Amino acid sequence: MHQQLLRMLIELAVDKGLNDINTDLKRAVRNLTDLGDYFAKGSFQKDFFKIARQMLSNEDSPYYELVSEVVNNVDPYIIKNFGINIGLNSWTNGANQIRNIEKEKGFNVPWVIVFDLENKAENSLSKTEILDIIQQGKEIGIYSYMFFVGNNNEYMDELLDIVKQNSECAFIIYSYPELLTKDNTSKLREYGNAIVSVYMDPFNAQPEFEHAIKILLDNKCLFGSYFNYNDDNANMILDDSWVRYIEELHCMFAFLIKSKNCNNENSEKISAHIKEAKTNQKYPVFLIDFYEDIMHIDRNISTESCFIKILQDGTIVFSEETLTTEYNIRNNCILEILSLLAKSNIY
Repeated sequence: MHQQLLRMLIELAVDKGLNDINTDLKRAVRNLTDLGDYFAKGSFQKDFFKIARQMLSNEDSPYYELVSEVVNNVDPYIIKNFGINIGLNSWTNGANQIRNIEKEKGFNVPWVIVFDLENKAENSLSKTEILDIIQQGKEIGIYSYMFFVGNNNEYMDELLDIVKQNSECAFIIYSYPELLTKDNTSKLREYGNAIVSVYMDPFNAQPEFEHAIKILLDNKCLFGSYFNYNDDNANMILDDSWVRYIEELHCMFAFLIKSKNCNNENSEKISAHIKEAKTNQKYPVFLIDFYEDIMHIDRNISTESCFIKILQDGTIVFSEETLTTEYNIRNNCILEILSLLAKSNIY
C-alpha cells in the first residue's frame, strides 16, 4: 500500500513537472531533478541526481535541448511510466531487495538481465520460459530487462506480450530497423514501459534506419540507436559526424557496444570519449557505454559488479568477452546460477 501511494505521488509530481516544462523549461527540469533527489533513497540515486544538478547548473547545457526533444516528441505516459519503473522499481526498491538477497546469500545479483535473441535456434527459449525467468528476477529485485532481437521477427510479437504482462518492469529493446512497424511501435506506446534502440550500420547508407526512426517518432516512442564498435570502426566513433547524424533524426540516446574484435587500446579510447562527452555535455544526445555503464550502475548498487546475459538456447554469458556453456537457465534457476558462478570465482 505504501509503495502504491508513493508511486501515485511521484506520478502526480511528474505530471506537473512535464506541464511546467512548456512554460519554463530550465526551471521545470531543475525542479524535476530536485524531486528525484527528494525521493532517492540509495547512494547511487543520490549521486545520480547530484551530478544531474551540477550539469544543469550550466545554462547552456545541451541536455536542456535533449529534455525538450523528449518532452516534445515522446508520449508523456512513456516518460512517466518507464522513468518510474526504472528509477523507483528497479534502482530504488529493486536495488534494496538485491542488497538484502546478496547479504543473505553471500553472492552478487545483477540489476539487469540481458537476453540475446538475435540468432535463431531450433531450441530457442519459449515465451513461457522467458516469462518464468523474469518472474524469478522480480522475486530477487531485478526489474530491468534488455532484449536484443536483431531482425528475428519470430520473437517480436512474443516480446510485445512479455512487455505487456510485466507492466512494473522497464524494458530496453535493441532491434534492427526492419522489425519496427507502425503496429508494434504503437503497442509499445500503449504499454509505456519499454524504450527502443535501433541498430545503426556506420558503414552503409541508412534508408531502413531512417524509416524506422520516422515510425518511432510518429508513434511518439522513446528511442535511440546502437551499434557495435571494433578495431575497424573505432576512429569513426571518435568523429562527431555520426552523433550529428542521429541528432538530426531526433535520436535521444545511443548505446555503444564493444565487440570481441576490439583491442584494449581502442576500447579505452572510446570509453574515455564517451565519458568526456557526458562530463563536458558535448551533445544533446546521451551516449551510453553499454558494458561499462551497466557495470557502473551495478557497482553502485552492489559494490561489486555482476553481469548476466542469456542466449536464445538458455546458455549463460557472464562478461562481454567470455562465453560459458557450463551453465544454462534451463538446468538451474537464476539464484542457483549466481551461486554457482560465485563458487567458480567468476565474480
